[in-house]
Amino acid sequence: DDSAFEIVLAGADPDDLTFRQARAMGSADTVVHEPEVPDAILDRARADAPRVRIEKGGAAPALPGFTVVMRFPARDANR
Repeated sequence: DDSAFEIVLAGADPDDLTFRQARAMGSADTVVHEPEVPDAILDRARADAPRVRIEKGGAAPALPGFTVVMRFPARDANR
């Protein structure tokens, strides 16, 4: 089943992941992430799941299996 689950991170601390987010990471076939996502969070993903780095705000590629996309919230350019 090809599907994706997007996680918008609240912070850089892996302990801030919700149970649902942590469970999704543990079952992901592939983890797509923006450059700012720290290794400490990426390490929570399944060990054999490939990591695919995308540009900030970039589109996640269509991949087979269950994909988790990890991002930080977009910053307001007017701030």
